[in-house]
Amino acid sequence: MSESGDIGQKFLWRLLIALLFAMAGGFILWFALTRGIVLLAMPGLALLLIAVFIMVGPIAEAFAALFGFSIYPTDYFNKAPPAYSIPEALIKRKHYHEALAAYEKIAAEYPEEVQPYVGMIEVALIHLDDRPLGSLIYYKGMDTLKKPEDREALGRLYKAIHSRIEPKPPWERDRIIQLPKQAKRP
Repeated sequence: MSESGDIGQKFLWRLLIALLFAMAGGFILWFALTRGIVLLAMPGLALLLIAVFIMVGPIAEAFAALFGFSIYPTDYFNKAPPAYSIPEALIKRKHYHEALAAYEKIAAEYPEEVQPYVGMIEVALIHLDDRPLGSLIYYKGMDTLKKPEDREALGRLYKAIHSRIEPKPPWERDRIIQLPKQAKRP
């Protein structure tokens, strides 16, 4: 059963019990006050107080279920935040491939995060000078990210990082790498 169904069922059972106590307390209180027996009013008040205490828990639970999102808005806070310090430390030590692996691990654990893709693109373009790898990471991030605003942010940051690298001279830009052809068997 769902959590809201459990809260509703608890609420109804407690409401029924509290109504019984409240009716008994109200009747005793009415009887005592109409007859002028003040000492009999005390148990009636006690029963009414018990009815209130029975209902306090479910009412507080219902308010927490309704308005708890303002304190804990999503499941995002149920797990620890990503540890970006690990790949950043690896970059400072010039262990770029290990930093890429650390960013990939973060991207796998937190697929909704933009920052791991930005970090991998920065490592690929700035530190490794590997433009095809940077483009591959960019497209992988665009495929993985679900929110349009995250994709837009990744696109803006990719362009910003790409603008920081020096353009290659024409003789390197136009060069096509040819793979060696396999020798034919006679």
